[in-house]
Amino acid sequence: MEESLIGAFKSMLTLQRWNVHPRVETWVEAENAALRAHWAYAVIVGHDDSVDRKRIIHLLLRVLLKPLNKHYMSDISVTVTKRLKKDPDKWRVLVDGFAKRTARLFPREISGVIEGYLLYDNTLYSEGWGSGWGEMEHSIDKAAVDTIEAIIAFCKYRVQQQECQINEVVYSEHDKYKEIHKEIHDDLDVDAYRPYGAIMDPDMRYWDTIANLKYLRRWNTINRFIPSSVLGHTYVVAILAIMFSLSEPDRKQDIGFMHNALIRALFHDVAEAVTGDIVTPVKKKIKETMPKTEGEGDAIKLIERALVQEFVSAAPAGMTTKNEQDNGRDLEHLLIDDPENEKVGEVGSLVKDCDRLALMLECLYEKQARVIGPEMEMTYHDTYRELNNSEWPSVRRFLSVLSDHWRSSD
Repeated sequence: MEESLIGAFKSMLTLQRWNVHPRVETWVEAENAALRAHWAYAVIVGHDDSVDRKRIIHLLLRVLLKPLNKHYMSDISVTVTKRLKKDPDKWRVLVDGFAKRTARLFPREISGVIEGYLLYDNTLYSEGWGSGWGEMEHSIDKAAVDTIEAIIAFCKYRVQQQECQINEVVYSEHDKYKEIHKEIHDDLDVDAYRPYGAIMDPDMRYWDTIANLKYLRRWNTINRFIPSSVLGHTYVVAILAIMFSLSEPDRKQDIGFMHNALIRALFHDVAEAVTGDIVTPVKKKIKETMPKTEGEGDAIKLIERALVQEFVSAAPAGMTTKNEQDNGRDLEHLLIDDPENEKVGEVGSLVKDCDRLALMLECLYEKQARVIGPEMEMTYHDTYRELNNSEWPSVRRFLSVLSDHWRSSD
């Protein structure tokens, strides 16, 4: 098993779920984790539209980071997991051992913070972000932790339903899927989850649109050895946003910056779920053929804005509340591309760099498989030159590590 975060990202993008059952639709671990994070965020703000940013950060770090343990643990089947959990103390030791190993994949100065979100014990991360973080208070009380864990568990089961949906229809005579469906239904049929179901069930348009990011393939004009979806790509961008937000010396105690970076990372490609993936050359040709309308923008922007507004109208309550201090809850602002979002030193600039690094990782994995084509190789080098001048020191450090992996794969 490769002892690097780059190797862990590859595991998350390739680790197939539900391997012991017949499938026509596959899900990888990165897709599962990204969808859980998206839905968990919508549930927590839908449940309490005054929820503070600190609790949102704890929720998102917990739901995004803990699945990284799968890099070492792999995808242990539910049947085996249930048997292992019959000895909870030994199961805890097993999980925590992998958690400590996974945390060491991150820069040393933040590995202690990361570890708290990877451990089995769901109270450890609530005690703060580790030593060396100054006087900033990041802890939350047990009631808030219990709510976060309940929301994550609820979304885990609902995403499992999503993963089973098509396979259950195709293999309708396969008794195992009937058993799985009943188990998930029984897991969800408890009083603690009913308030969250009441947020999701009345109108599934928003939730289904987010799930559709799984079906949008990146580089869809190229045959790939390791294909990636927009949903899987989103996971990598979000983890990079966590790492860099914690690592940047001027930003690591800035709750508002981390909150906005995480939300923007999750939503940076969501507009594609309603517009589809229009490749860059086609976008350029449309702009040339159908120039800007005065005061309204080009044709692509006009169409995108109209489709996004329809999507936003279906979002749960709380998703479109403008925060007094930032645009973290202004969903339309998150989805409409705005040059202001990429101002120097701001969240949009960092997330754009995370997006480009995730792009380079996809190129690297194709090169490691010895199947990289000229388009991806050129994209890697062009993006490297751009990021080599990044304003963010943590981005440049990761770029250097990525470059070492690229050279070693020659």
